[in-house]
Amino acid sequence: MPSVSPCVNDNTALAGINVALVVIAMRLSELIIIYLAAAAPVGVAYFLRQHAHARRATQLLRAAAVALIWPLTLLSHLLTEQRTVRQARNTDRTRRTHETRITTAERALVNTLHQVNDLSSDAYGARSARARQAATDARASVERFVGLALTVSTEKSEAEPTERELEVYRVAGRKGADLLVAGRCVHRRNHARLRAHYEQARNRLIHALAELLETIEQSLPARAGDAERFAQLYWLIIRIFAQAIDLLSLLDDRATATAVARLLDAACAWARRHDVLDLPRTNAAQIGGALCPPSTQPTSLTHPTPQPTA
Repeated sequence: MPSVSPCVNDNTALAGINVALVVIAMRLSELIIIYLAAAAPVGVAYFLRQHAHARRATQLLRAAAVALIWPLTLLSHLLTEQRTVRQARNTDRTRRTHETRITTAERALVNTLHQVNDLSSDAYGARSARARQAATDARASVERFVGLALTVSTEKSEAEPTERELEVYRVAGRKGADLLVAGRCVHRRNHARLRAHYEQARNRLIHALAELLETIEQSLPARAGDAERFAQLYWLIIRIFAQAIDLLSLLDDRATATAVARLLDAACAWARRHDVLDLPRTNAAQIGGALCPPSTQPTSLTHPTPQPTA
């Protein structure tokens, strides 16, 4: 058998190593190309999102650095998005819970106003027309005020304009920054109008509750042949003011709650003068009436004059 030279074996081994190195280099170059191809969109997106006042060289360096570490960049972006979504869900859940409490308090107040309407009709018949109309006006004022209060709490004057607010100017041919400025002006004007309607509804609510108290005091006799019926009616009036204060506290409207608290004090003072509070407390508990606080000083006011809030 012919013998194989050691040099031939060495050359074959070197050739195999060279081929392996070439394959590895090709694979490595392909991986680098793929990595940079995936990094390019990340760098471009980061560059476009940077503030315009930054220096161009600084923007390019930051974009290049972000592109080179694009896996970490995408991971950080994903974690930030998840955190933002989680916070938005928690905020939305909290807001819905708060709105549910407000809706429940509003429904309780409206139901008590319905009870005043029914009880006054049963006890006084046609003589209670003014009182029943006052209760109806109070219900409408409560519903309007709560609806506007919830809307105002979610609207922001500095928020971006909606598509509906931009539509007219878009049809008129405005574009770009000019369209955005016009939309912001319309959004601020709409927000100012909404605030004006809210302030008007607040004043109407105070006057409607004061009118209800005044109408019952002046239109309905203190003793309609049934002291218990009269006591129940006035306990319901006191309960209305207490529920209104609770509702306004949920809406974080301290000024209006203070005005309604004065009405509550006036109702309690009137009830004391007519010995309503001396009737059995069980009757008040049965209708859910709120107990009046003890009187600290005598008062001659029938009801306070509601002051419009700013």
